[in-house]
Amino acid sequence: MAARAVPEDIDWLLADGPTRDRGSERRLAMNAALEVWARADQPEPLKARIAAVAATDDEMQAAYAEWMELRVKSADEVRSEEELAEVTRTNDSARAEQEQSTAFVGPRRWNDSFFACRVTPSGSSAVVHGIGERPLSFSDGL
Repeated sequence: MAARAVPEDIDWLLADGPTRDRGSERRLAMNAALEVWARADQPEPLKARIAAVAATDDEMQAAYAEWMELRVKSADEVRSEEELAEVTRTNDSARAEQEQSTAFVGPRRWNDSFFACRVTPSGSSAVVHGIGERPLSFSDGL
């Protein structure tokens, strides 16, 4: 997982960013500061601080301007976001269904540890699948 800038990073991002020799590093500092601003619900005082620093450097000003301009999403981007939302809903539903079919059973007669199992219908009875175990039935003494 990539590290993210947090509100505590703002001071050093705004102080250190303009001192960087490479334009890409100055843009990175500005983008990181603006990401923190966006995740913090875009407080106006912080935006003003960031804008003041951005005004001191062309690279930083360009990065700031990109964040501030309204951007219209393309049809492909909208469609992609809708597909992602649908896949996420489907996965969440499947995960919830899986979690509802999982129960904790134990202790087993031959071992005092607990294990998670999934109970699945098997004809007129149910089969219990232990983790890494052969399928067990209720006649096995569970």
